[in-house]
Amino acid sequence: MVNSTMTAAPLLIPKEMPELTAAVEETTAQRLEENTARYQIWSTDGVWSAALTNISMEFSVRWQKPGEGFRGGVYDLQNWDGLETSVTGIFWQEDGALLLTCNTSTGGTSRLAFYPETERLTSLDFCGLPPAEDTAIQMGTK
Repeated sequence: MVNSTMTAAPLLIPKEMPELTAAVEETTAQRLEENTARYQIWSTDGVWSAALTNISMEFSVRWQKPGEGFRGGVYDLQNWDGLETSVTGIFWQEDGALLLTCNTSTGGTSRLAFYPETERLTSLDFCGLPPAEDTAIQMGTK
């Protein structure tokens, strides 16, 4: 008897052919260009879901319970504090907050907590900020 299940073998590109790697990366980028959600994650209770969109400063959150309906929204960090330039990661925390990891205009990263039930956003920490004296110069206080 012949096994009728087939598995796809990974495509291996020889190191001597970098133009093939570039072509695959370009094709993938073109294919995903119109994709509005990069991925969706669910809270541990299965009630909340979150996703990043193709707009770097946006994320979406949705609530859904069988028999009770659903609601949700898209949130934009553009008017938050002016520091974040893109949301690069999302993660549900045990307390029900959505942890956002962001790139900042200073070249560092920040972490924000979004509480979907109250739609409250809180700064948690920053990493990679310039020293205080450099910040003062940028702000024009020196």
